[in-house]
Parts: sequence; C-alpha cells; structure tokens
Amino acid sequence: MDGKLTTLLSGKLKVSKLTHPDGIAYLRYDDSFDALTLMLVAPSDSRETIVHYVDSHIGLLYDPETFEVLGFQIEAFEKSFVPEHANVGKVWKLEGDDLRSKDFGELTIRIDALKPKIVKEVMAASRDAFQRFGLPAFSPSLESRQFAIV
Repeated sequence: MDGKLTTLLSGKLKVSKLTHPDGIAYLRYDDSFDALTLMLVAPSDSRETIVHYVDSHIGLLYDPETFEVLGFQIEAFEKSFVPEHANVGKVWKLEGDDLRSKDFGELTIRIDALKPKIVKEVMAASRDAFQRFGLPAFSPSLESRQFAIV
C-alpha cells in the first residue's frame, strides 16, 4: 500500500455512513470469491465503487465521485480472516442447534439472529485496520442488535 496515496485518500474520504448510518446494512458472502461484504447503501443503489485496501484482507468501498465510504469487503474471509480472528470464527461457524431447523421459516429466523453477531465481531476485528488508516470509530449502532442487517 502506497503511503502517500493512503495519506491523501484518508484525508479525502467522507465517513458519515460509517459514523452515522441510516439504520440498515446489507451483508453478503460470496463463496466463489471468498469475500464478505458489508454495504451501507442498498444493493439496488448501483453506484460505482472503488476498493482501497487498508490491510491485506480489508478493502474500503467508496464512491469515486463523492469519496463517501459506502461499505467494505473482506477478501479471503474463510481462508484467512476467520482463522486469524477467533471471535469471528465462533459466530461464523455453525454447529449444534444452529444447524437444526424444522423449516425454512425457523432457519431464516436463526440466520437473522446471527447476522448482527457476525457484523459485531467482524467490525471489532476490523477496527484496528481502519484506525491505522486514519478512519474514526464506527457508529456503535453498527455493532448493536438495533441495526437492521439484510
């Protein structure tokens, strides 16, 4: 990562969606790419994004025109990130009752209950990388169950 570019970019980025989110986040895991993505704008919002890596796994997704941070992605999520962060692994790996559901409705409820836990642990594991990059702390609502995660 080029230090001059990082300094320049970190000074230009707008982080209002990270520090004051709208109340909903979109979580997606792509198994073919092994990437977890957390977007703070609706997937139907087809704005172009640029990725800027803040460490070997974590990339900020930002609008190239406004420099607004719209989310982030973590590459090599299951291969590297989860094994490096035990608390993420505890909520990511399903076992026991997490695997037993009587029907699709119950499975959906279980998944919806797990999403905020996953986001909380991923955010906690990512905090140092973002702070080294010069970004402010995330909004506490991003790490709480009060935040809707789709």
